[in-house]
Amino acid sequence: MGMQLEKKCKKCQDTKPLTEFYSHTKKTGNVYYSPMCKKCHIDYCVKHHNLDPALHRKYAKTYKLRLRNEILDHYGKKCACCGETTIEFLAIDHINGGGNAHRRKIGRTNLYTWLKANNYPDGFQTLCHNCNMSKGFYGYCPHNHMTP
Repeated sequence: MGMQLEKKCKKCQDTKPLTEFYSHTKKTGNVYYSPMCKKCHIDYCVKHHNLDPALHRKYAKTYKLRLRNEILDHYGKKCACCGETTIEFLAIDHINGGGNAHRRKIGRTNLYTWLKANNYPDGFQTLCHNCNMSKGFYGYCPHNHMTP
């Protein structure tokens, strides 16, 4: 049976892609999607919590940056291949590959959220985006590739 790619918002009753819903991974590894779409959720927060939409977005962005820093603190703030340390250039890599399959398995949840919920499992490392993309596209990084 295929994975559900859409969900019906309980507030507006529209069926939307899962990307239109907030998600998080529970400690069990299961992905939970909010019952309301992002737009309805923000409208709800504004109405019931007197929360300004811009403030809500700012909080969400701050939370994501804090979570990203927490993940990089654990896995290292340095590319395991080339030594790059510029935070904006760093990414989390599946050491043995399989990132696409893993993302399909955990759904549309944020990888950082999943890593934290699963107590920072082994099998991941910090790479810069260049090394990570090269590894994904070519199966190796030029920094570590020896030509015959």
